[in-house]
Amino acid sequence: EDLEKLLFDLQKEIAECLLFLHNIKEVVVSTVMEEGSLEKEFSVTTKRNILENSEVQENMHTFMCNVWEQMEKDRSYLCRLERKESRYQLQININNEVTEEWLIVAGFGFSNRNVIPTIIQNAYVNKKLALLPSSGVAYNLMRKRFIHGKDRVKSVHERLKHFRAYCFLPLPVNTGLPVHVNGHFALDHEARRSVWWPDTQSEDFKLCWNKCLIENVIVPTYLSVLCHLRTILFPDTLTKKPWWQLERFHNAFPCMTKLSDTVWKYTAKELYKQIAVSDCCIFPIVQRDYEMLKVETEKNVITHSEITGTEIPSLNNERLKIKWVSVLSGVFPAYFDE
Repeated sequence: EDLEKLLFDLQKEIAECLLFLHNIKEVVVSTVMEEGSLEKEFSVTTKRNILENSEVQENMHTFMCNVWEQMEKDRSYLCRLERKESRYQLQININNEVTEEWLIVAGFGFSNRNVIPTIIQNAYVNKKLALLPSSGVAYNLMRKRFIHGKDRVKSVHERLKHFRAYCFLPLPVNTGLPVHVNGHFALDHEARRSVWWPDTQSEDFKLCWNKCLIENVIVPTYLSVLCHLRTILFPDTLTKKPWWQLERFHNAFPCMTKLSDTVWKYTAKELYKQIAVSDCCIFPIVQRDYEMLKVETEKNVITHSEITGTEIPSLNNERLKIKWVSVLSGVFPAYFDE
């Protein structure tokens, strides 16, 4: 009974465990029958669709091989290497009952090598630091459950509500962010189940590393997810009914009121700071001619949002132009409200 319970608990975790593991594509739980054959009980399979061309991927592979080679000679090389990213969509099939699709960006290296704390640089030089500037951010594009009836199979879209922190494998930590966040964190001393972030004001070495990892490795990866999500949801500047896409895009930004833990509040604040400093045009403004605003009431249609369960307006047969601006745009800047 204990083994069955352990396997049952494992089945609920397998799909999330595979998100940031690049070399494992399938996990199968089977029962050994009396005659020695295997009977499959549960399986999770993944398929990766690379969003860059093969040359970029080959360069990424060569980059990682070179990193390991250089690290054997000089650990401080990590403070000098140029940051690289890999972007891909991951499809997950959970026992032919649920399918998920994720946008994932994996980053390696510090985005700004000039602000790496001296204590971290010295730790690499003296071989006292084994943690790597590795990160990953995963945004859920779709989750669909298949319900098998007598005559047909019905699919139902589901919305994920909880997202976790990872140190390659998931930690028992719900962040409150709208994405899964992976990083080579320094974890707490005993259980190693949470990110090291003491309440005291003094900054020890592990806290210094975690802050540097968030600021200089994870947040740039999160920002890349937002930029690429824009291209996925809005392949063209013109669209008839942009509200669904706009809602999905808006939900990828962290909401400060949903964050209770200091670590993830710090992450969200740093993300918004870097959005402003980098001058990224990721804030949409829906434009429509003045005459088109005088649409009769009967032309307005109310649609139901699968994301929030709320009703959102759409306009029949109207093509709306979306202008993308940054926080510091000169003509019509975006801004953060309170």
